[in-house]
Formats: sequence, C-alpha cells, structure tokens
Amino acid sequence: MAGFFSEEQIEEVRRASDIVEVIKEYVPLKRAGKDYKALCPFHGEKTPSFQVSPSKQIFKCFGCGKGGNVFSFVMTTERLEFPEAVEFLARRAGIELERRVEVRERNRQRDMLFGMNLWTAKVYHRCLMNAEEGRPGREYFCSRGLDESTWRKFRLGYAPESWDFLLGLSSGKGYEPGDLAAAGLVLPRKGGTGHYDGFRHRVIFPIFDVRGRVVGFGGRALDDSLPKYLNSPETSVFSKSACLYGLDAAKEGVLREKRVVVVEGYTDVLMAHQHDIDWVVATLGTALTPQHVSILRRYVAEVVLVFDGDEAGRAAAERSVELFLEQDVDVRVVLLPAGRDPCDLLVAEGRDAFLERLSEATDVFDLKMEMIAGRHDLSRVRGREAAIEEVLETLTKTARAVRRDILLHNEVLGRLCREMGVSEEALRSRLRLLLRRQRKGGTVQPVPPKPRSATAERELLGAVLSDPSLAQEFCQEVRPEDFTDESLRVTARCAQLAVASGETLDVNRVCDRLADDRLTQLVVDLYHESATKGNEKERFTAALEALRRDGRKRQLRELRRNLAEARATGDEKRELELLREHQELMK
Repeated sequence: MAGFFSEEQIEEVRRASDIVEVIKEYVPLKRAGKDYKALCPFHGEKTPSFQVSPSKQIFKCFGCGKGGNVFSFVMTTERLEFPEAVEFLARRAGIELERRVEVRERNRQRDMLFGMNLWTAKVYHRCLMNAEEGRPGREYFCSRGLDESTWRKFRLGYAPESWDFLLGLSSGKGYEPGDLAAAGLVLPRKGGTGHYDGFRHRVIFPIFDVRGRVVGFGGRALDDSLPKYLNSPETSVFSKSACLYGLDAAKEGVLREKRVVVVEGYTDVLMAHQHDIDWVVATLGTALTPQHVSILRRYVAEVVLVFDGDEAGRAAAERSVELFLEQDVDVRVVLLPAGRDPCDLLVAEGRDAFLERLSEATDVFDLKMEMIAGRHDLSRVRGREAAIEEVLETLTKTARAVRRDILLHNEVLGRLCREMGVSEEALRSRLRLLLRRQRKGGTVQPVPPKPRSATAERELLGAVLSDPSLAQEFCQEVRPEDFTDESLRVTARCAQLAVASGETLDVNRVCDRLADDRLTQLVVDLYHESATKGNEKERFTAALEALRRDGRKRQLRELRRNLAEARATGDEKRELELLREHQELMK
C-alpha cells in the first residue's frame, strides 16, 4: 500500500463506502439483528453463514472462513489488487485520488474498455434503430417476434456489412485501432497493415455485468458466415465462463421469485422478458461452469435449467446438473420438444403455457436415473449392476445428496429397489462402501495442533483488536519480535504503527494498512474469536504472561546451545559471559 495513496485518502474512501451498501450490489442481504446475513458468494451453501457487520464495517463467512473489510470484498469479487480496489471504490463514491502511474494505467485500461464498449453498444444500437443500414437487423428481430421495447431495453444493435463501419467512426472518439483490437471490436489484417471490423452483418447483443456495465458483445451472423455466433474475446473486464447474459435485467425478478431460469440463447432471454418472465438468464454459448453456479447461488438456492430435448440437449442437462448439486443448489430440468427453443415456444404457446412447463420441471435425480437407465441394458444382470453403480456414484459426488437422508433413503434408494429388484440393505451397504472410499481418497492430512505459544500470540493480538483500550499497554509491553508466527508478527507491527501514528486501533484501519487479503482475513478472524469470548482484559493479561514465559524458554534454549558450543571450542571468556546471562535470566 505504501506509496500509492495517503492514509487520509484511504480513510476518506472507506468512510464513503459503507460495506452494507457495497455488498448489496453483489449479494442480497437480509437483516439479522444488528448485522446482515446472506448466502456466501465465495463457496456453496444453503444456509446463510455470510455475516456483515455495519458497526465494524467488516464481513465474515463462518462457513468457508473468508473475511475482511470493504476493500477485501471488492478485491475478491472484482479481481483487483488493493490500490485498484481503493480506486474502484473512490470512483463509485465520486472521490478524486492522487494516483501512482501504475495504478492510473491499470484503471485507464479498464475504464477505456468500459467506455469503448459502451460507445460501441450505442453506435450499433443507433444503427439498428435509426439508419437504413439497420434494416437487416430489424427484420431479423421482427422475424423472431421481438418488439421495439425489447430492442431498447437490452440495447440491441446491428453491425452493417462493412469492413470499416466501426473503425471509421472510432477516430472521432480518439480510440486507437490497437485499443479496439484488444477488445475484439476490430481485427488486424492478415499479411498486411491496418485493421477491419470484427462484427460485420450481424445482430449485436451487448453483454452487461451485474452492475449494468457493458463488458462485451455477442453477434449473430445474418448470412452463412462462421461462426454463427461470435463473442468478444476474454479481457480484463469480460470472461464467458463467469458471465451470464441478462443477469443485470433479471436481478430483481430473480430475488422476487426466489428462483432463476437458465436457458441457452440470447433470444430466449429476450422473449422471456418480453413476456414478463423476468427471472431468466443465459450462458454465452458455452456450457455451464462452476463460476456460473457460484454467481447464481448469490441470489437464489433454486435453479431451473431449460434444454432442447434432443440427444445433445439431454447430455448437456446431465453434465450441468452435477455442477449445481456439487455446490448444494436445488436444480430442476425442463426438456423441450426437440428442435424447439424457449423463444419459439413463447411465441407459439404464450406465457402461461411456458410457465406451466417450468412448474412441471423434472427432478434432477429422476432425469439422472432415466438417462443412466438409457445407457444400460436393464434386461441383463450386468446392465442393472452397472446402472446401480452409476446412480450410487452420482450420489457420492453430490453434496446435496450426501447430506439429505430423506432423498437418499426414501427416494433414490427406494426407487432403485423397486426398479432394479435389489434389496435396500444391499444398496445401503454398497453406498456406505463408496462413501468410505470417497472420504479416504479425499482425506486431507490433519493439521497439527498449534503450539501453546502461537495460541497465546493469537489471544493477545485478538484481545487488542476487539478492545482498543488495551492498545497502549500492548505497545509498551510487547515487541513484534516476540511473535514467533510470521503473519502475527507482521500484524502486530502494523497495529503498533497505527497506534504510534495517533490512530485509534480499529480493525478496519489495521486491514487497510496490511492491504493483503490473507492477512486481512487473519485480522477479522482474530477479532471475531476474541469478541465472541469477551473478557478481553483478563485474556490479554494471561496471554501476555504466557508470551513472556515462552520468550524466556526460547532464550534459555538459545543460551544453552551457545554455552555448549563455547565449551566445545574452549572459549572460556565466551562461556563465562553466557553463564552470567543464564544466571540473570533465571532470577
């Protein structure tokens, strides 16, 4: 952090960035007494263990252990370094900062991408809405049944059949071809100099992040050009594996309905929203990823997947459901008639019929068992055995299945008993064996117990963090060198520097000074451990005495080693000095 921003600047940004309001932009929070709770955005869970404290301006997940302050949260969610997180929150609060060149350059690049993408979206949208060149785009959207209000809501556009339409306009905005090329908006000419437009004769779907910023584009060809769908390349603001089309527009509907529908295409999302089914999102032409599941989990614990009912769609459904089960998300599946997508069905059947299909979504295990049965010849013993083994293997892989006894015992095992003609006890025995193997294979070596000195060090530092009235005594009686643990030593030094500079010892200020995600999490953990126990003064005194005892023991061990070395080398003068030191220490 040193050299990037002054303490006063960082404090100004922190005061203007209430942690509750910032986190609300990413995760829906619910009041829980004096604090707020939510499903943790950093790991899979169904019961909220993510806690935000308005009074301390810190967050802590009691499930995965992640914790920190407002800067830590932004660093993790936006994938930023500490100076960039300060800059990010400063822009959000409208605060001007004096920045180092490196920070200014990184932020310039991100800001340029956001600004360039927004300008491009406006250019293509204007072309669709107003210009004669936009006629092919309007005809395509009309052919899919999408009306003008939807074009405007999602800022749809059209890229004319020209090699330099966007390139020609960019010079007036000051965008260099190299900058446009970095965003995939133009491409370098092969075997020559210059560039040409990346999107040509395509309808354009701007892709927004959850905060409504344009991060990239999807373009569908209106001729035989390949690929049929073209997405922006990966950039510092855009990743297909971590972005869902329409989530910015669907956020309120998803929270209202307490569920989300995931479809496969842009027009499916558009038509759903046009029919007031505003809790629908889509992947960007890619298979679902664990990152997608993690994003959806921030909002709801129930997901409905909609796939084409053909063989490819069914295979995609089967691959996808295990991702949700592994992160403990309730998931159901709708398989549409082969060759029909949600957009077509909504136009042909209307809103109510589509909602009815969603209400009849198939339970994930019903689908899984149906597809497993289709892969094996159940008329043969070996076929039935293989099918049973695959079902049980699926159960061992899914957190949801392993924990929900009612699902295991009554539904899945009961159905296997009925359909496969196998005794329930045999199934339970086999499942227990598979679970034991899984646990054995995934067992992590137990963490050795912390030495008593490390425990005393944590107690001492935690007590000071949760009771700042102990700060002066802490500075007078303890040296950072007294801490054997490197992370605790750095944290102690940082806390003492804060006190020496005249600051009130506060968890947030220590986190800001550390500006390290790992150490920030340590500070929050120490604070929570101590605040939960209470009696900080008594624990501080006991930990201080333990630290002194441990320090004396270390000194004695070192003296005895040095004394043995002096005797072995015959250094009588050195031996005498060490004996005197030993006597003083033993008083």
